[in-house]
Amino acid sequence: MFGELASFVEEVSSEAEGKSKWKNQKSRREDLRIHIANIYRTIAEKVWPGMLSRKAILRLHFLKFIEETYRHICASQSDSFQELQPLRYALASVIRYLAPEFVESKSEKFDARIRKKLFDLLLSWCDDTGSTWSLENISEYRREIERYKLGQHNRSRESIDKFNFDKEVFEQVEAVQWASMNAIASLLYGPSFDDNARKMTGRVISWINNLFMEPAYRAPFGFSPADPRTPSYTKYTGDGGRVSAGRDKQKSGHLRLLLAKTALKNLLQTNLELFPACIDQVGFISSPYLP
Repeated sequence: MFGELASFVEEVSSEAEGKSKWKNQKSRREDLRIHIANIYRTIAEKVWPGMLSRKAILRLHFLKFIEETYRHICASQSDSFQELQPLRYALASVIRYLAPEFVESKSEKFDARIRKKLFDLLLSWCDDTGSTWSLENISEYRREIERYKLGQHNRSRESIDKFNFDKEVFEQVEAVQWASMNAIASLLYGPSFDDNARKMTGRVISWINNLFMEPAYRAPFGFSPADPRTPSYTKYTGDGGRVSAGRDKQKSGHLRLLLAKTALKNLLQTNLELFPACIDQVGFISSPYLP
């Protein structure tokens, strides 16, 4: 199926390039890219445990999607913010569901170096990491958001339109952030790519520690890190729930606590040498790692 999809993409791209009357060729290509990304995301949510280890072709297709999407996002200009949001969401979702499977398959295309690159990218889409290591990337992403909002505001004189637009952008950004946080937790399954984790310091430990210590104000409704069968965000799938202004902090804090525990478990069960340092950390009554 993925082979047929790739052939279809090449055919449509060739057809578009051959017709100069299509002035919106770039837009058509971006729409096609988004549709394909959503196909990968949807299939990733349905992949059974162990399937990628048995089906190498399927694994290679997903790895190629991750590589190409990562490269496209990093190479895109800042004025492509709106087109990149669904790609960011799809990439984070695929990584969230399949990262442990790639590690178990011992794929060279998903080694510690690549996982670290993906970690850095995903971290830049989160605004509450509690870390200073990626502030530059975080600021750039936030600047993209503000530039996009300002550009749209200048096109509308109605305050209600601006309010609704800001609300929609906010929901999109939250959805991308929550998917990215779940993806980061999945990326921690496998050999550690952060040497500082042995001393219970560094970006990875700081990120986990922040999840334990500082609950976020809200998390997209319907997203439970403990249940991979949760529905996808409505902006990109047409179903599921929206962010609710009435969600209390206790519920969102609970979701983050589940995510923190999942991330820590993924890190420790694949890096047993970290246990001594972690035990020392939880030896204090005030430690954030205590249940």
